[in-house]
Amino acid sequence: MAAEAAVTPARRVARNWERLTGPSRIGGIDTARGLAVIGMLAAHLIGLPVPGLDPETWGGVATGRSSILFATLAGVSVALMTGGARPVDGERLRTSSARLAVRALVIFLIGLMLVALNTPIIIILPTYGILFLLAIPLLSVPPRGLAGIAVALGVATPLLWAFVKLVAEWSTDEQSAAFLILGLEYPFVVWIAFLVAGMAVGRLPLRSWRTGLLLVAIGGAVSLVGYGFGHLWREATGVVPGEGGFLDHAFQVDPHSSGMGEVFGSGGFAILVIGLSLLVTRGAVGAVLAPLRALGSMPLTAYSGQIVALAVMQATIEPGNWPNEMRVLEMFVPFTLVTILFCTAWALLVGRGPIEAAVDRFSRYMVPGRPVAPERTASLS
Repeated sequence: MAAEAAVTPARRVARNWERLTGPSRIGGIDTARGLAVIGMLAAHLIGLPVPGLDPETWGGVATGRSSILFATLAGVSVALMTGGARPVDGERLRTSSARLAVRALVIFLIGLMLVALNTPIIIILPTYGILFLLAIPLLSVPPRGLAGIAVALGVATPLLWAFVKLVAEWSTDEQSAAFLILGLEYPFVVWIAFLVAGMAVGRLPLRSWRTGLLLVAIGGAVSLVGYGFGHLWREATGVVPGEGGFLDHAFQVDPHSSGMGEVFGSGGFAILVIGLSLLVTRGAVGAVLAPLRALGSMPLTAYSGQIVALAVMQATIEPGNWPNEMRVLEMFVPFTLVTILFCTAWALLVGRGPIEAAVDRFSRYMVPGRPVAPERTASLS
């Protein structure tokens, strides 16, 4: 206690700066997380258009893609917290699996609390909780195996979800509640493909620039194939998005459709962004990106905080006027800047994000055991 009290504010800031930007973290992952958080803020606060050739529509790239980037990065985090390129085994694997299960439950419950705030935002955290549980049996699978599973899931699960959408109804209050609680706007049935793809990425040597180039190449190619396939199918059939038969639903490319076109198009885009972030966040540029990296170092805090803030703001808005009075660029810019400033200040003055630290301490309290070696937890939030 006395030693801790003797740490001056300047030393604390220097220590936290080293933690944020030093070699113990993989800065590119934090950068990609920061971009994902900003993209989700944009999707929540701006009425984004469908992106096309017109530059004025390019802001719509955040719609759907930011949440998929978020999910893919969650898979990267799962891989990093279980050893990264050198996966844990034996007792440490059992401990990591149990702690991941505890994290899954806590994140699911946090998601339910955010759902209870009754904002117009569809909360993604219940889906994350379920995905983390589904990831546990895959913790020992090598990266090539994870990549193969992700591709297989990307093909099979949109077909399964298309069948569910065509035969299931969510018309009663109980069914609607189940839809919200299970986070089926982001159906875990399909989104497990993104998490597994992220786990495959997280098992690679992420500090190597070659890995960044590899991810850019693979992500770009997969994205082109996915978007190209989805748009070619639509042009060939002429079906209006959201209508048509079984295959029309299964092959959709639109944001939040969970069709095969979106799964491979936006999933590849997420891998591309991660690769570019790893390449860009190197050397002096990495230090310049420190505020974005601070935001990305505490994504759960930033995400939950924005939902709580929006719930408070919503209470001052006349019912029914949210889209008109809240989703405006004038709201997005200051909201985003305040979020980045808060996360940067917290990262430098305190350290780890408050919710991230609390979840980690609780999981370690509930599941005692040998920790993963510090070098293996780099970039974990």
